[in-house]
Amino acid sequence: MFSEKIEGAPRPPSVPPTVPELGMKAVPVAPATPGAQLTLLVPTRNEKDNLAEFLSRVHAALAPFDLQWEVLFADDSDDETPQLIEQYRKLGYRVRVAHRPPHLRQGTISGALTYGLGFIESDCVAIIDADLQHPPELLPTLVAPVVNGEADLCLGSRYLPGGSSIGLGSLWRRIASKGSGLLVQFLFPCTRISTDPGGNFFAFRRSVVDGVELRPIGFKFITEVMVRGDWERLSEFPYQFEPRNGGVSNTSLSDGRDFLNHVLKLRATTPLGGREVSIATNTTEMVRNPPVTIDLRDQPSHPEEAGAAREASEVAGQL
Repeated sequence: MFSEKIEGAPRPPSVPPTVPELGMKAVPVAPATPGAQLTLLVPTRNEKDNLAEFLSRVHAALAPFDLQWEVLFADDSDDETPQLIEQYRKLGYRVRVAHRPPHLRQGTISGALTYGLGFIESDCVAIIDADLQHPPELLPTLVAPVVNGEADLCLGSRYLPGGSSIGLGSLWRRIASKGSGLLVQFLFPCTRISTDPGGNFFAFRRSVVDGVELRPIGFKFITEVMVRGDWERLSEFPYQFEPRNGGVSNTSLSDGRDFLNHVLKLRATTPLGGREVSIATNTTEMVRNPPVTIDLRDQPSHPEEAGAAREASEVAGQL
């Protein structure tokens, strides 16, 4: 079930390790955390300035619960981000990094996530961005249906009542995002059950993609998983896509070209544009705003952990 009580677990410091001391040495992929039930798979590209806050908020969200978890960064950085992550690991944090050098960076962000999947041994995987546009405080809501066996996929939706795409910024980006989702639903019947098949804040059972050859291009990794993956039950909940927390956005005009290239190739190589079902909306169970069955053990011993537990419980009760 869902909750790990971590007495005296190390915490991200308020001031991260000094980057100039880290250098630019190559970082090998560390072994998986023994017994991890959940891996947070986090795409990064030059995110060193966001790591301390990201890890602190992730720890506050998940530490109160009975769950063994780790963080694996799928990294395409050209700065010291992978060295900084490795430094956190050496300090005792449950983090790893799978860094791709420039000559291996096919598929941009989705390619990095596919690469990272190859190093995961846990049964459940959650995708979340390190720039804090996906709120870490909602991780309990995101992963609970998957960890508890209530769903094969759980998606955060910007387009359910209570959700928001405010973090996209300009009207043009909001229109493009909504339009790309509609195109995905038109081409792939199995995605029509979701209100946000183009978002990348989601969790899934590792078995959904076991034995599946993933060939994503660009930013729409969820589309690849939904269309090629083996799943039956999907849950959604609303969330607010936040403005980016510092740094520079990694999106560009070429992302639109990559998206079209991806969905057209995906459509050409999949039967009926998806899994082997005749009418996906009639054969896939949908649970929106699912009840979150999280078992809390005894009360957390640290005040900040108690606050995180209360907040998670309040969020769960509102959904």
